[in-house]
Amino acid sequence: MYSQMISQVSTRCVVGSMRQTKTSPAGMKAPSQSVRSVVRHAKMEEKDEFDMSAIGLDDIMNLTDAAEAKSQAAWLPGTQAPTYLDGSLPGDFGFDPLGFGSNPAHLARFQEAELMHSRWCMLAVTGMLAVELLGFGSWIDAPLGAVNGNGVTWFGQQTPFDFPTLALIELALMGGVEGLRASAEPEKRMYPGGAFDPFGFSKDSSKLEELKLKEIKNGRLAMVAVFGNFMQGAITHQGPVANWAAHIADPFNVNVATTSPIAIPYLHLAELSDNSSYWSSALPPWYPGN
Repeated sequence: MYSQMISQVSTRCVVGSMRQTKTSPAGMKAPSQSVRSVVRHAKMEEKDEFDMSAIGLDDIMNLTDAAEAKSQAAWLPGTQAPTYLDGSLPGDFGFDPLGFGSNPAHLARFQEAELMHSRWCMLAVTGMLAVELLGFGSWIDAPLGAVNGNGVTWFGQQTPFDFPTLALIELALMGGVEGLRASAEPEKRMYPGGAFDPFGFSKDSSKLEELKLKEIKNGRLAMVAVFGNFMQGAITHQGPVANWAAHIADPFNVNVATTSPIAIPYLHLAELSDNSSYWSSALPPWYPGN
């Protein structure tokens, strides 16, 4: 397309330069280039927007710049986004350095998997914070009841099921729900609407794409937060609220560099003289053998 446009412009330029040297029958010079340019631009406005003869060099340069800007990866300006990431997916910023999405079927599967993980992690972060803020312990100690045989609690209340029974019930319920979801159309698997949209947000199509973008952005942040809670909990053996409170109380002496022999080992060599000490510090108390 671009080669055809440039070829037409080059031909017009040659013809235009030849006309400048000719004279009219009355011996007068032909109209100046600026006059012809005005006439040409006036005619362009009257022509079909898809007529290639009506496109000038400036138009080609603008189109080229626009195409180049669109092909750049939004996550890292100056780099090119993969051709299969054209910005049509919610949260598509051209990030796929390893090319996992080059296969269209894999890309669709990864999009769905990321969205499902995002939603679960948003729920997980909410639960991790809510339980500790309400004074029911921390999520890091939640498995202790099952490990010690004391039963499973929910917001401080003892449940009528032991851990194996509860795990089987959850497995059956989640298996059934996921089986129904997997049988739906791809779009319905991710955005079912109906009962899952009680406030009718998806009815406004002009807002739906904006909400999809907000959801995936918050979901990605939640996945990072859950990973951070796991790592920090394994190291400090405390929940995120307790860690945050301790840091706020003494930020210069309670931080990742001064109190974590696992995160930055070379600052705490005396505490990590052998492997058993390292793994004892790195694993939560309910981990088998710790």
